[in-house]
Amino acid sequence: MIRLMPRFWLTLSATAAFTMGAIKASAASPTVSVFTPLVNQTVIGNQVNVKLKVDSFQLLDFHRYPKSKSGQGHLHLWLDQTAPTAASAIKTTSTTYTFDNVKPGNHTLLVELVNNDHSSLAPKATASMSFKTTPTSYVPDSSSLLFFSITAFLLVTAALYLVSQKTKGKTRPAKPAKRTRSR
Repeated sequence: MIRLMPRFWLTLSATAAFTMGAIKASAASPTVSVFTPLVNQTVIGNQVNVKLKVDSFQLLDFHRYPKSKSGQGHLHLWLDQTAPTAASAIKTTSTTYTFDNVKPGNHTLLVELVNNDHSSLAPKATASMSFKTTPTSYVPDSSSLLFFSITAFLLVTAALYLVSQKTKGKTRPAKPAKRTRSR
């Protein structure tokens, strides 16, 4: 009976480890979330920097790994598409992406984690959010303001100096001397 004890504990330990692993694997479904832009944020300019967070999923290049494997794939991104398809998606393995030349107005971003073969996960792992863009308005930074202030000061100082030099050189005209008539 003493010989059976180690086998019993070994079997029990292996069963417990397998069960814990299965519970952990089922609890960790892949997720994707958008960090930036924020929901309803107003982005100034025509570039929108997107930052995503992916959990419980390995991002892989679908060109190098075309076969679908559980827990692996890539991201599909759509900006302002009413009928998104795999063909119209921006495909990436990066959790950052920059949209250029975005027109001013309201926008909707849709992100989906997909398998290597571009098919949706079951259940789907998506994130969607709305934001707004406005044209860039010139707001000078502190170094520009300092440069402008110094330049304006120097120009005003130079103008005042030139005016003062011009007025110093001018003297009142002397009164004409009275002429005496000689007889």
